[in-house]
Amino acid sequence: MSIKCSEIISIMEDIAPLYLGYEWDNYGLLIGDENFNINSILVSLDVNEEVLKEAINKGANLIISHHPVIFSPLKSINRNNPKEKLVYDLILNGINVYSAHTNLDCAERGINYFLAQKLNLKDTSFIEKVYEDDKSYGLGRIGNLEKPISLKNLALIVKDILKIDYLNVEGNLDDMVSKVGVLSGSGADFIEKVYGLGCDVYITGDIKYHDACDARSMGLKIIDPGHFASEDIYMENLLFSLENQLFMKGINIKIELSKSNTSPWLKV
Repeated sequence: MSIKCSEIISIMEDIAPLYLGYEWDNYGLLIGDENFNINSILVSLDVNEEVLKEAINKGANLIISHHPVIFSPLKSINRNNPKEKLVYDLILNGINVYSAHTNLDCAERGINYFLAQKLNLKDTSFIEKVYEDDKSYGLGRIGNLEKPISLKNLALIVKDILKIDYLNVEGNLDDMVSKVGVLSGSGADFIEKVYGLGCDVYITGDIKYHDACDARSMGLKIIDPGHFASEDIYMENLLFSLENQLFMKGINIKIELSKSNTSPWLKV
């Protein structure tokens, strides 16, 4: 059985409406044709050479990703350039790519909602509001734990939720925390805002040395599980959402979670 790519796009845009994305971002159908007949879908955080090979081996002709396969403008599509080669080979193999990036971060039940739910945060609000009609939508979440716990115990909970073996922590591990800010991916730009909103601890990825020093000077504690771990955990949930929507429409199509998309960092 196959389905028009446009029908899957419609489902994705119900999950993560395009108007929630940031202007600087790139999202939507980045490679392909809305009228293409899709017979198999691969869901992945990233699109890289390994994911491309996996899609070819599994016969998937649509990859749904979080990170855009094209972010910076391309001046050419030349196989001698590694980034351009990926785009070239995706097109050559008839593989469509749909990416939901900041619109999925800000979606009502997107990545940050999912993380806040996993942490069981109460009385949640946004780090940054991006849109409002009859509902409000925004980036990140701020909320309260059910009861204060030590920074160390919260770090252990984060490790368990994200299924990781290690993370970086800034702050006294014995200090108690209760108000938490969480932002999937790379959230260093919001350190001052999160501190200003009264958080005890901020959970986000890609915190550099000087970012951690700035947070320490403010008295804001940091838990950094890494960019990959803070987002990849959601991709299975996205797959389930897609499966459910397709089932409700009576559409039986193969959809799988990528097994080749892993963090570029190795532990040595």
